[in-house]
Amino acid sequence: METIDGGAQAAARERRRWGRALGAVASGAIALAALCFLGLAALAEFDVALVVITAVLLVAGALAAVPWRPAPGIGGLIAAGVCLGGPFFQPFSRYHLTHPQEYTPFALTATIVVAGVVALVTGVSASARSTRGMPGWTAPFLSASGGLLAGALLIGWGVWTTAGTAPVGGATTTTLAPTVFEPTVVQITAGSSVTMRDQADGVPHVLAYGSWDEGGSVPSTTGAPPLEDVEVEDGQTLTVGPYDQPGTYPLFCSIHPGMEMTVEVAR
Repeated sequence: METIDGGAQAAARERRRWGRALGAVASGAIALAALCFLGLAALAEFDVALVVITAVLLVAGALAAVPWRPAPGIGGLIAAGVCLGGPFFQPFSRYHLTHPQEYTPFALTATIVVAGVVALVTGVSASARSTRGMPGWTAPFLSASGGLLAGALLIGWGVWTTAGTAPVGGATTTTLAPTVFEPTVVQITAGSSVTMRDQADGVPHVLAYGSWDEGGSVPSTTGAPPLEDVEVEDGQTLTVGPYDQPGTYPLFCSIHPGMEMTVEVAR
């Protein structure tokens, strides 16, 4: 009987040890997701919602590291809700995942999704502790997750490095993403127009001449077609032009910090 009890206790200790190890993996994945959300917040001039999400993930990561059996699972579920909910319910996340040419937000968002999956699986497994020793699927799962993320980042890097400035001449089309113009520099010849097509999945934009560096709108330059607080949303298309006078014309979205572009008009 004592031998049986001793074996059961040893097995329980082993499960607790590997449960804590899985909890540490979950906590690390959540911390990585929080760091990526902080990066997105920095890109968005420290948007309050993204800063709050970062704080929530930091709490979830700390919870996953607590040596209380349900804690890693709770932390993993919180992280999964935050990290995996974006692609389903948040247009910004969907856009970033499908536009690797905007590499930094793409890389951050892809890392968040993979980290959320890892946190969910390892956190729940840490709380379950149903096997003695580290589960056999752990190493293949973590390797596959890392490989998937590395592959996505490499593909995104390739797309990003091949994306260039819009060609000179004719009516040029630029895309309105949720928080950026794509491309950010458009080069045309005098007499041409610029067509702006909204692809922000329901996110509105208000366009004018100026830039965020200047803190707001600036008066229209001589020769610039009218563009003053024009709202574009829901897949609409706006054509600005023709630009008759050569020069450089800065444009920006007045409701999205840092969203700006330049139209360069040559003779």
